[in-house]
Amino acid sequence: MDNVKALPHTSTRSLPAVAFEWLFFPVLSISAIYATAQYLYSDQVELATLIISTSVLLITMLFERIHPLNPQWNQYRGDLGPDFSSLVLVGVFMEGALKRMGPLIALYLFLAMGLPQNYRLIPDSTPLWAETILVLLIIELAKYGFHRLGHEHPKWWPLHSVHHSVKRMHLLNGFRIHPLYHFCTFLLGVVPCYLIGASAEALILNSVILAIGGSIQHCNIKLRYGWLNYIFNTNELHRWHHSKNISEGNTNYGAVLIVYDVLFGTHYYRPDASPVELGISNEEHYPMNNYWKQLLIPFRWKSQILDK
Repeated sequence: MDNVKALPHTSTRSLPAVAFEWLFFPVLSISAIYATAQYLYSDQVELATLIISTSVLLITMLFERIHPLNPQWNQYRGDLGPDFSSLVLVGVFMEGALKRMGPLIALYLFLAMGLPQNYRLIPDSTPLWAETILVLLIIELAKYGFHRLGHEHPKWWPLHSVHHSVKRMHLLNGFRIHPLYHFCTFLLGVVPCYLIGASAEALILNSVILAIGGSIQHCNIKLRYGWLNYIFNTNELHRWHHSKNISEGNTNYGAVLIVYDVLFGTHYYRPDASPVELGISNEEHYPMNNYWKQLLIPFRWKSQILDK
């Protein structure tokens, strides 16, 4: 028996509804990237990036209420506490700290390897759009590999399991990440970009692209993407990644892009269906709605989960 369920019908197939479902993602993405580009070389770029990224999140949250994919996923299940806690700890404080630590780590590595501080492997003639794509591909490859390791290697799963301790898909639980996991992806993905001399502008654009991708992946909005599902990891794809069924959950590892999943055979696409149940195995012993206890899970996995 097929372990999926049909999606609920949430709207009529009116022309405005269909247009919204196809256009929301490209319009939001292009608008946010264009707005960021206007401030890239100004003194206000950091504030502008914060405002643009926050606007993306708020707009997405608004349309989760107006045009939901699954109305049941909009119902509170005692899970907002962990979501907000992780958003503040990881998305605000830790992310801000890492942005300041990155250049310092790169400087230390430059000195350790005897490289000049202005070392730049990327040619100065490289257009910003090409450099941004290169940075995105480097970060995505690192995140894909570490993410897949977190699913397919038992020793790394406890660290990643925090992200899967959710029973519904909505924008905020996309931020439920263990800080140590986030730090590892930063070291593996972002630091190498500093080492090859990626510009601040390319890294800023990447941060906005990540905000867009993170919003779209988890959003509870009925959207359509068509062939874009073979380039970006959309919410049509990512809901399968959160399936309690391991064969469905061990797919679609990309953070923003899905190209490495397509390349390495982990791409899974069923747009007109949804997993029967979201979550993790052994969740009866897992602190599903207690983020602070979840932070200890990687260090207490055997005693708290396996031995019960």
